[in-house]
Parts: sequence; C-alpha cells; structure tokens
Amino acid sequence: MSKITLLIGNNPYIDDIIRFSLMTKEGMTVLGDKGGISFSDRIVVTTKDNSTIKDYFFDKPTIIFTTDIDNDIDIEFPIPENIRVYHFLTIHEMCENALKNSVCFEEGTPLCDLHKFLQERDIENLFPSNEDKTLIFPKTSVVPSIDITSAYFKMKGILRGLPFVVDGQVKAPLLFKKTKNIGVYIPTYYRLEKAKTCIKSLFEGAYHSQNRYTFYIGDNNTQDEEMKKWLDSLTIIKNYDVVVYHSEKNIGKSGIINRMSAPNKEDYIFSIDSDMVLPPPLRSETVLPYILSSLDGMIDILDRCRNIGIVSSHQTGECHHWFGRGVDEKIELGYRLGESKTGIGISGGCIVMRREDWDYIGGYDENYDVYTADDAILMEKVEKKLGKRAVISIDYPLFHPFVSEDDESEKGYKKWKMKRFQEDGLKFSQRDEGWRGTSIGYFEEYPKMKR
Repeated sequence: MSKITLLIGNNPYIDDIIRFSLMTKEGMTVLGDKGGISFSDRIVVTTKDNSTIKDYFFDKPTIIFTTDIDNDIDIEFPIPENIRVYHFLTIHEMCENALKNSVCFEEGTPLCDLHKFLQERDIENLFPSNEDKTLIFPKTSVVPSIDITSAYFKMKGILRGLPFVVDGQVKAPLLFKKTKNIGVYIPTYYRLEKAKTCIKSLFEGAYHSQNRYTFYIGDNNTQDEEMKKWLDSLTIIKNYDVVVYHSEKNIGKSGIINRMSAPNKEDYIFSIDSDMVLPPPLRSETVLPYILSSLDGMIDILDRCRNIGIVSSHQTGECHHWFGRGVDEKIELGYRLGESKTGIGISGGCIVMRREDWDYIGGYDENYDVYTADDAILMEKVEKKLGKRAVISIDYPLFHPFVSEDDESEKGYKKWKMKRFQEDGLKFSQRDEGWRGTSIGYFEEYPKMKR
C-alpha cells in the first residue's frame, strides 16, 4: 500500500516541481496543511525562511526543503533524527540575486537544479535514515568563475556574495557558458516566398548573436524544383552552418524535426515554422540594456526563470496564443511572460527547449495526423512528464503573417489546417496510437492550388 505523504508548501520557487515529483513517483499524496498530519505517514515541507524550520519538527519522518538566502545560512539549532533538511541555492535564485542586486555568489557555491536532483534520486532515500547527517547542501553544479558569470549577465564589476559551501571541482554550469550551441529546426512545405523571408530573418538574427547557431531545414517532399534549388543553395552560404534534409514523403512537422534532431547534441533546440519572421535584434530595457535577438531572449528566459521547460515566442501579426482564455500575463525577473497552468492555449510557431529536456520526453509525438496539434502535444508532455512550466516570451516576439484574403491558396491552406486541428488535434489525448484523419498534406490533397 502506498504511503500517504503530506505536502506543506510555503516556497513558490520549488512547490510545483516537488508536488509533481511526489505525485508521479510516490503514488498517493495528500496535499494540504497541518490538518493532515494525523493521517499521513510522512511529511514534506518547503520554506524560504530558515527561522520557520523549527515549526515543522514533527514526530513523523519529515523532509524540509529550504532555499533561504536572505537570512543566516547556518542552521545553528539541533535537528531531530527524524528530520532531514535540504538547504540549496536554485539557479533561479542565483539569477534573481545577480539581476536585482548586481551580486553573485562566490565561485564554487553549490547550485541545485531541483528537477534534475529529484529526477536522479529515489524520493524514499531522501527521508531520514540511520545516517548521521541531517543538514544537506544538494549540488548538481556550482557557481562558475566571476569572469564567466559577469560575461553571462553582461555586467561589469559584479560583486562577490557569501558562499554556502565550497565543495568539489569548479565547472561552469551550462547556462553560464559564453557561447551556447543552438540547433534551429525548420520544416518547409511549399510556400517558397514565405520560407525565404523566414530563413533570411533567422540568419540575420544569428549574425548578431554571441551564440553558435546551426540551421537544420527539412523539406516535406515539396514537388517544386525552384524550392529544391533554393534550399540546396543555402548550404554554401558563408558565415552560417546549414544542413538541408529532403524527405521522400510528407512526414509532417513532428516527423521531420525528430529525424533531423535525433543524432545531434546541441545545448538548446528550436522548432520554428517556416512562415515565422524574426524581427531585427532589439534592445532589452526590461532586464538589462543590451542588444539581443528574440531567439537569444527566449533562451535567457528559459535559463533564468524558475522551472521552465519550454518557451514559445510571442506572435505579432496573427497571434494564436489564448491570452485572456487560460493564458495570463505576469512579470518575472523583469520579463513579461504569458503562462498557462495547463499548457493549453500556448501556440507553437517558434519554441525552444533545453536539449536534455527534449531528449527526456522524446521530442515530438508522431503517431497522429500528418498535420495535427504537434506543439500542443509537446506542451502537455512538458507539463506531465517533466513537471515544468510552459510560457510565452512577450518581450521577444516573432511575426506571424496574416493570411491574404486575395490568395485562394493561402485561405484554403488555413481552412484545411483548422479542419485537421478540429478533427484530429483536439482529440489527441483520447486516442490509441496510430494514424487518424489523413497522412497527406494540403498540397497533396489539392495539387492544383497555387503554391
């Protein structure tokens, strides 16, 4: 019989990820307050104030997670044997501290990506046992050198803070790398002029970035020699790393991106529809005054904000995000974000994930229609398999073109996609594996339409 776990959550930085881990790994979990103590087998507490820890010294096996960086770090009072306290600095708090105060913790300070920490451990083993240690400082990485940290935050003279514990070899965590390796995956399917505008804008954004971008363009069997000739010409353009893949049949967005991305090991992975247009690099006034493209800005949000698994660009032009219908706007670390508690209502078009998260959930699902709710299914996997958040980067948009009322092909394409989404995409969570709807695209179904 599953043990009943009571979660007393008082730390918004970490409550969601701990709740997710308990529910997915522990089976039956009681969520509530101290009223559930009498019928629970064990207790999990979160706090961001070390002065409250004594309030949770119960007789039952208890874990206390604390992230207090504002008060004294040392816990000087004795901790009972049935209590174990995990005291750690999250990457979110490290970033919050540096951005708000221009202060960085001393190199070697343990950093803990809580998702990774819980993912790699059996929660049963986190509860008190016969071990002597009752106060633990978890670490999945460490604060890097002051030069690396200053370069990442674009600050001069960043100050040193007080260390927690200096332990182990100093290595820069991924998010503080000066140059990040980024894979951009773009599926194409007819609509040559839109694809040209899209890819040209992405090249220009990469030119202004300190990061290293590699572009993977996969064509879904477009029967157009001009399209093929233009795509192949992109591989010889200087200053850009471009790989072009020609599929022998239309395998949809999900299929072609999964195939192109499978052998690669970049730090971050973008999926971008070939009609989205990246605006010129802009000056960020909401966080720090420096120039960056929307793609770099989306990565900043993914890195710096709390427990985010996927970032979708805002859409100027024709916006498909459901603001006011399940998607709410908020401010976090100076960024304007759109967030849905369920992931529903956040459109794709342009999304970015960490490569390790992408691999963990298996990328896109493919056992559906050739055109379906690929990104909606991905958002659901981020929420249910990763336990992480999906957000919209309002400050860093891409332009999504309106459909021309004078172009019968474009109007027909939009109508066909909406029909496919309504018939197939809205029901994806209710189906068994296997193709539904259609395995051919719009221009295979209507080959005489102008392209």
